[in-house]
Amino acid sequence: MTKAERVQAAIDRAPVDRVPYAFWRHFPDADRSPRALAEATLAFHARWGCDFIKLTPAGGYAVREWGCV
Repeated sequence: MTKAERVQAAIDRAPVDRVPYAFWRHFPDADRSPRALAEATLAFHARWGCDFIKLTPAGGYAVREWGCV
């Protein structure tokens, strides 16, 4: 199965070859730049071979420009 097939099958409650997995982390040294965050996230997932990606921007990204953090 491909990663996409595995995840979709699990969502559909169909048989899978193994349980889909992922884990993630924050990248505080890169999360202020969209490009740097994307590159760090893709490199992390390429290294660990996760089945799906969860993007983890800084927690205050939505309010930073308003001066709230």
